[in-house]
Amino acid sequence: MKYLLLSLCVALLFSSCSTEVSSGKMAADTSSSAVIRDKRPLSKSFIRIKSGSEEYVKVLRLENDFFESRMFFSSTGKPGTAFFETSSGEYKVEFFSASTDADQDGFPDCAELLSEDSRKNFIARFVRIAETQFLKESPSWEKSQRDCAGLVRFAYRESLKLHDAAWISKSGISETKDLPQITEFFYPQIPLLGVKIFKTNEGSADDASTFGEFADAATLMRLNMDFISKDLSHAERGDVLFFCIKSGNSYSYHTMIVTEKYPEIRLIYHTGENGIVKRVNAAYLSESAVFRPAESNKNFMGAFRFKIIH
Repeated sequence: MKYLLLSLCVALLFSSCSTEVSSGKMAADTSSSAVIRDKRPLSKSFIRIKSGSEEYVKVLRLENDFFESRMFFSSTGKPGTAFFETSSGEYKVEFFSASTDADQDGFPDCAELLSEDSRKNFIARFVRIAETQFLKESPSWEKSQRDCAGLVRFAYRESLKLHDAAWISKSGISETKDLPQITEFFYPQIPLLGVKIFKTNEGSADDASTFGEFADAATLMRLNMDFISKDLSHAERGDVLFFCIKSGNSYSYHTMIVTEKYPEIRLIYHTGENGIVKRVNAAYLSESAVFRPAESNKNFMGAFRFKIIH
């Protein structure tokens, strides 16, 4: 029996071998950093920069223990693709030029989720986090920010964070632990942007003064999202509906998050100051003169999608 137990322990140790890269895409700005972890017990792990990639990578420090090796690194400032060799295989990290904005949407490419997997993972987390606020509002969601746009900002920001045990403890949200993480970066280490993840003014992607930590509903719609359609059938899960209501000489905006498309379109939103989070289906709003999500409603601005995933 002792020999059997020993064999099982060894098997379990070696079944946990893996390599993790904290960021697959980084700004070539010398200030952003990341880490590669090669998990292989009994000191069998190793990490090294593949020949020819040295010009892109600056090694900050190396760490080793019984269970894993770790390489902390940053960019040398030169854009390009670097390759790393580990005991579990080869991995690459892309370093983007700080001024690159290929789609000219006002956001630097290095601060966008470019892989399809990360986009899907972000949407899943964004929707799940918003839905959890219907059950219990997170202590991490500032009370002064609890309105319709505040729900969008909160779910957006929290979706970009690493959802580890510390995050679960602080946010009180455990419902995302079964969802895959995004891979490009984690808030607040967003390449070039840091905590200033919202576009607040017109300007080029490399102009830091055009980003901030807060954006109201109108600014979210105008500078942080792309218009999709006023036809609700074109909206996808994770899109945001905007309404603009005129009252005298002023305008107020309202937002709703699309949480489901099939078998029916479902929405979640906060009713406003001192209000509550509500979950409804689109049919529930069909009789509302103000919030009917249809082209015939002059208040309905349409469905919009975050620029970082579009």
